[in-house]
Amino acid sequence: MALGREHDEEEADSLFNKASSLHCKGETRSQAEELYRQVLKIQPHHAEAQHILGALLIQLHGEKKYDEARALVQLAINQRPSCAKYRHSLGVIYHTCGKNKEAVDAFERANEKDPLNIQILSSLGQALRDVGRNMRAAEVWRSVSQLDPEHPTAHYRRATCLKSVEGRSEEALSALRQHQRLFPGCEKTRFWIAAMSGDAAAMQAMPSDLVAGLFDQYADNFDEHLVQQLQYKTPQLLLDAMLVLRGHTAHWDLAVDLGCGTGLMGPLLRSHVTILEGVDLSSAMVEKARERGCYDRLAVTELAEYLSQHTARKPLTLYNLLVAADVFVYIGDLAPVMQSAAEHSDQGAIFAFSCESLEHRLDNITTKNGSCTVHAPSSNQLHIEDTDRSYAITASGRYAHSEQYLQTVSQKCGWKVLLCKSEVIRYNSGKPVHGHLCLMERIP
Repeated sequence: MALGREHDEEEADSLFNKASSLHCKGETRSQAEELYRQVLKIQPHHAEAQHILGALLIQLHGEKKYDEARALVQLAINQRPSCAKYRHSLGVIYHTCGKNKEAVDAFERANEKDPLNIQILSSLGQALRDVGRNMRAAEVWRSVSQLDPEHPTAHYRRATCLKSVEGRSEEALSALRQHQRLFPGCEKTRFWIAAMSGDAAAMQAMPSDLVAGLFDQYADNFDEHLVQQLQYKTPQLLLDAMLVLRGHTAHWDLAVDLGCGTGLMGPLLRSHVTILEGVDLSSAMVEKARERGCYDRLAVTELAEYLSQHTARKPLTLYNLLVAADVFVYIGDLAPVMQSAAEHSDQGAIFAFSCESLEHRLDNITTKNGSCTVHAPSSNQLHIEDTDRSYAITASGRYAHSEQYLQTVSQKCGWKVLLCKSEVIRYNSGKPVHGHLCLMERIP
C-alpha cells in the first residue's frame, strides 16, 4: 500500500509540474486545466492543485465556473487555513465575479495572515474602493506606499479614494503631487491635479485613456445609474429641440452620434436618419450600443480621429447631423472639435450638443482664497470677477462652459447659433445639474 501511495504521489507531482509549465503559457491553459483535474483524480486532497485549478477556471471561463472555482479554493484553504495565498485567490474569484463584499472579507483574512504582502494589500485596496469604503481603502494604499515608496500606482490610487471622502481633498492633492514627482509623465495625474486645483488652463480635456477606463468599468450599470438614479434626459431634450426647430417629420441623410456611449441617443434618432454612425472611446460602451441595433456603423476611437477617417472614405459624404450628448463635460477647449465638426459637415448641417452650465456650477468649482479661477482664451489664470467667464473644471473632473463662450467659439468655427438654453439635464445627490442645450447650423 505504501508503495502504491508513493507511486500515486510521484505521478501526481509529475502531472502537476507539467500542468504548471503549460499554465505559464497562455495558449495552453486549457490543457493545463485537464492535467490539474487528472492530478486531483489521483490525489483528491492535493491542496496546491485545488488552489491553482480554482484560479485557472476563473481565468479561462469567468463567472461560468464560479461555483466550482470557489469550492476548489475553499477546499485548499480548509487544508491550509494559514495560507495567505489561498485566501487571496478566493478574494480574486469573488472580485472577478462581482461579489465585492465577499472579496473584501477574503482579502482582509489574507492580509491578516501576511500583513506585508503588497499584492494582497493592492487587491484589498481595490475591493474596498469598489464597495465604497474609500477611507479604509486610502489607508491600505498608504500602507502600500510605505512598503514601496516608488510603487507605480499606490499614491494615485490613494488619491482617488481620498477625493471621494468629504474634507480630504488636500490630502488627495498631496498624494497626487507625490505620484507626479515619481512619474512626471502621467497624464491622468496631471489631469486630476488640474481638476482639484481648479486649473482649467492646465488640461484642455480629460485624457482619452482615463475616459475609456472610467466608462469601460461603468458600462454594465451605466443606463440604470444614469437614467434611473440621475434622471438623465439629455438625449430626449436634444431630440425635442431638433424637432421643434425642423418639424416632427425632420429627416437627415447622414448622422453621427459623437460620444455615443451605450447608444441612448440611437433609438431616438433612428427614425429620423437614413444612416446613423456612432463613435466612443470606451469599447465596452460601444458594445452596449451595438446591442441596441440602431447604428449602421460604430467605432472605438477619438472624435477627431473618427471624423478624419470619415474624410478619407470614398465617396465622400458630409454629415448633415452631428449630436454630442453629455460629451463636452470631458472637454474644456471646444474649438478643436467644433472646427473638426465644421470641416466634415455640409452647409446647413445641424450640430446638437449639451454641456454643463458654468453659470450654475460656480459654487462647486474648486476655489482658492475665496475666489474661483477659470480659463479664458485671452489669458492664463484669472479671477472670475476679473474676466468674461469661459470654461472651468470642477473637482469631479467635469468641465462647465459659459453661454457666452459657447456663442463665441461656435461662431468662430463656422456655426450659427440657433438655440442655446439652460435646462436641468440630470440630478446629482438629489440636486439639479443645469446644462446648456445647443443647436448650431453650419454656415459657409
